[in-house]
Amino acid sequence: MHQRSNTIASPLTLNLARHTYSPSPSPRPDSRVATQSPDHPQHSLNLAQIEQVRMLILGMEQRLQVREEKLVKTVERAEDEGRRFEALRSEIISDT
Repeated sequence: MHQRSNTIASPLTLNLARHTYSPSPSPRPDSRVATQSPDHPQHSLNLAQIEQVRMLILGMEQRLQVREEKLVKTVERAEDEGRRFEALRSEIISDT
């Protein structure tokens, strides 16, 4: 029987859980982007973009999981057929 293996989905989830967004510790004084307060419109836009990317990644992870489950079922079916054909082959050889 085929054992379920870890895929990209598992490490991706762990990586997302470990990493958090943090701004550069020392912003350049001549930088055009000033430190933004939480009520700044650009801050809200950045948070919305981060949330969109997060949802995209979660969707990709879910699709990968569905594909993996289908592949596991296909491999199990192929292994079962292989065992069945091998049993038939052995039976034919022993009859002759």
